[in-house]
Amino acid sequence: MTTQIKHTEERPLVAIHCMVYNHAPFLRECFEGFVMQKTTFPFIAIVHDDASTDESADILREYEVKYPHIFKPIYQTVNQHSIPGVSVVQTINKAIQETGAKYIAMCEGDDYWTDPLKLQRQVDFLERNPKYSMSTENGLVIYKDGSSWNFSEKETREISMEELLYQRQFPTASVLMRTELLCDVYKIEGPKFDTFIWTYMSQKGKIHYQNIVSSVYRRVDGVTERDKVKWAYMVELFNKNLYEKLNIPSYIIKQRNKVQVLDFYYGYKVAKEQKNIKVAYELFLKCLHYDAFYLLKYICINSRPYQQMVRLFSFQSFLIKSF
Repeated sequence: MTTQIKHTEERPLVAIHCMVYNHAPFLRECFEGFVMQKTTFPFIAIVHDDASTDESADILREYEVKYPHIFKPIYQTVNQHSIPGVSVVQTINKAIQETGAKYIAMCEGDDYWTDPLKLQRQVDFLERNPKYSMSTENGLVIYKDGSSWNFSEKETREISMEELLYQRQFPTASVLMRTELLCDVYKIEGPKFDTFIWTYMSQKGKIHYQNIVSSVYRRVDGVTERDKVKWAYMVELFNKNLYEKLNIPSYIIKQRNKVQVLDFYYGYKVAKEQKNIKVAYELFLKCLHYDAFYLLKYICINSRPYQQMVRLFSFQSFLIKSF
């Protein structure tokens, strides 16, 4: 069951897209990042709680009561992500579209904003530069052990499509984009992930990156061992849709295939350990199909004999220099 969003009379210029599921330990920090924004325009936060089993919904209700002009929640009583064929992203994007907001900002419940001028600065830029489809900024990455560093070391610039497809360039929590373009993205059939959205945006306009740290991205554990088989197949589906629907050049696909090979290889190793011979065989064949030479090179470089040889030569070089 979904709670209907109550609209304010004043149309917001920005709608914040916030997905929440069991984010209670981090949620107040996230919401305070919204509340502290200093803007000359109205904005709202559409927060989708996907039937959290912790105190996330209670915290959201607290902020809804305290800041009714900002928080427009969607409460689910059944976890939508677990229902086949249901798109949680489509649900929240439809709600955002109905608000009439010109721009969409992104921030998941376990991330947060640190700069009170973030929204104002990015809106000002996009208002002045209609040829740009998206504004992004730098962020701080925080790990479980408390260590942290900047997401990017690159300077302010326009980000090319090639850069987006080779490596992540900015944290999702730094993004502000034009609503009409995001709506167009979701009219395209097939599975999508962040890279698909950013690439589409780069084809419809320019993407601006400003080297200002304005958000925090919490880095949690990556894909677990038991999920690596599922992840390999999932990424393949995402990539096929990306390449087919957005007409990605072959030289970029060739480079991205190297990463895809490693996803298949990790999945193959897990399937082999689980004695799932059929899946292991299929994933290994996919490795060979995508880039057999790169796989062989990777296996050789990471083999024990190769590592021992490297250490031996390094030690010999040290002795020679010492004398």
